[in-house]
Amino acid sequence: MLLQQKIMGLQVDSKMMALEALELREVLNFIEDKWQDVKRDFGNTDTTKRIVLTTVRIAKELIDLKNKQEHVSKMHEKKFNNIIKQLEQLDIILN
Repeated sequence: MLLQQKIMGLQVDSKMMALEALELREVLNFIEDKWQDVKRDFGNTDTTKRIVLTTVRIAKELIDLKNKQEHVSKMHEKKFNNIIKQLEQLDIILN
């Protein structure tokens, strides 16, 4: 299914973005929410400024999520390494 939608003044469609219609709808709704947040927080600034502010907010959220994921991965790695050490110690004791 081809989805066409206007976002930040531009007409985009799912084929152009190489996304399924539902994926594109979710992405565009996310962008539109951030766009409206910036509009609410900064008023009717010019379009270029609003695009930049929206992009920065989205990038910050992405970076925050990436950092949280890296932190969780490191925590899991430490736990796994600890479990491996305990199993190795148990193997030494049993053998």
